Amino acid sequence: MSTSAEGRSMSARLLLARVGLETFAFPIADVMEAVEAPTVTPLALAPAGVAGQCTHRDRLVPVLDGGVMLGVPRAPGEGVLLLIDTVAGRLGLRVDDVLDMVEVDPARRRALPATGGAMTAMLEDVIDLGDGIAGAVAMDALRAAMAARLTTEAA
Repeated sequence: MSTSAEGRSMSARLLLARVGLETFAFPIADVMEAVEAPTVTPLALAPAGVAGQCTHRDRLVPVLDGGVMLGVPRAPGEGVLLLIDTVAGRLGLRVDDVLDMVEVDPARRRALPATGGAMTAMLEDVIDLGDGIAGAVAMDALRAAMAARLTTEAA
C-alpha cells in the first residue's frame, strides 16, 4: 500500500492536507475517504494522540490527532477526517484541511533534510509543489503508529 522505490519512478496521485502550518501529501489510494468536520466524542483515559471516536456509515471509528501523529501542532477545531485502513481496522486521522488532489512527477521529490524534526519519522521525502513543499507521508509507518497508539495505555 505504501509508495516503494519502484512506485516513485512514475507519477503519483496525492491528496494534500494541512496540519497546522505544514502541508502533507497522502497517496490517494491510501485514503479511503475524507469527511468534513465530523463530531468526535472524546474517550476517557485515551492515550495522547487519540482524539476520540466518531460514527461514520453506522460504524464507530477511532479518531487520531494528525498533529500528534505527524509531529506538528494542529489548529483548533474539528477539521477534516481522513479515513485510512490499517491492521487495526479503519481509523480516522484528523487534519485541519484538505487542500487539493495533485499528480506529482517523481522529479519533484527531494530527500528529507538530515536534521529533520519528529515529523520526519513519518515522511518518505519532500515534494516540491512549485509554490511550497509537502511532506510525503510514509503510509506504512503512519499506519503502524496509529495502530500502536490505540493499544497504548493512557499515561
